Amino acid sequence: MTNILRSRQQAARRLQSSVVTIGNFDGMHIGHQAIFRRAIDEAHRLDVPAVALTFEPHPQAFFRPDDAPPRLSPPPFKFDLMSHYGIDLVVALTFDESIAGLEPQQFVGDVLVDELGARHVVVGRDFRFGKKRAGDTDALRELGEPLGLSCTVEQFVQWQGKPVSSTRIRDAVSEGSMDAAASMLGRAYRLVGTVVRGEQRGRQLGFPTANMEVVPMALPPKGVYITTLAPAGGDHWRAITNVG
Repeated sequence: MTNILRSRQQAARRLQSSVVTIGNFDGMHIGHQAIFRRAIDEAHRLDVPAVALTFEPHPQAFFRPDDAPPRLSPPPFKFDLMSHYGIDLVVALTFDESIAGLEPQQFVGDVLVDELGARHVVVGRDFRFGKKRAGDTDALRELGEPLGLSCTVEQFVQWQGKPVSSTRIRDAVSEGSMDAAASMLGRAYRLVGTVVRGEQRGRQLGFPTANMEVVPMALPPKGVYITTLAPAGGDHWRAITNVG
């Protein structure tokens, strides 16, 4: 499990030097994984931790709470994936007015350099930051250079001729195109939830069943799916899952 810091103060106490990648990382898809690989390579080169800076709730949920898209990888599942893909430390900040109101130069100087000790930043080509999304990758380079902060901008990873994105994966899941979603994720799509007491109809079927209360996230259409059941800390089981 990746170590998780929940405040800027914790990050400032913990980090003296780092390579940082920044994003919402919903889905942790093959595009995100490419960014992580570059950040980890840079961290090894500089002999510092590879840090993922992310935000909860998703900024879209903060600005448009009634119109936010469903999540593909809600926390803590997202943090587990970050650990799986090699990130040393996650800084998960609460996205609130204080974060949303930071000017680009404040975000770079105060948050990245002073508090996270960033020496290098890796972001995607469409990265925006600061109040009203005023900062872009060019601004990140210009603001960081005088502070000793360098930057790598990763190009989009393509799938079937178009950039991979959380939106494309969300659309594939909602349409039941689970093979397409898996290709863009680099793994099977996973529903996360807790087993709850049902009507105990499985006892009449002659094989075990379980009812799962899924956390708020993108769901495939109602139907029956071939799945794998993966209890926390237990064995994996081949399963049939009825959604709906």
